[in-house]
Amino acid sequence: MTRIFIYDNREFPDPDPSLSVDQVKKLLADFMPELATAEVKETKQGDDIIYTLEKRVGTKGEEYVPDKNIVAKIDEWRARAQSPQYHVYIHAVGENQWHIRTEYLG
Repeated sequence: MTRIFIYDNREFPDPDPSLSVDQVKKLLADFMPELATAEVKETKQGDDIIYTLEKRVGTKGEEYVPDKNIVAKIDEWRARAQSPQYHVYIHAVGENQWHIRTEYLG
């Protein structure tokens, strides 16, 4: 009986038959991080067991509520952005971490 792992229409051989399916999924997630939360569906095909890994679909950051001080600071920078003299670039780089860059045009 051979185990075959499939993700994104690609076949991956079983790295080690002594590993559990979850352990193989974690191993593959080292190379494809989206598999860390993937769902696994098992089907049999002849003597083979096929494990299909499917990426879970969700809303990124749906549980995150930003710190009110950060929101106030972003609002302050956005107000500056209304001026034609400024360009403001705001980029979230992590939970409660923002990269804010302003460019004065003159």
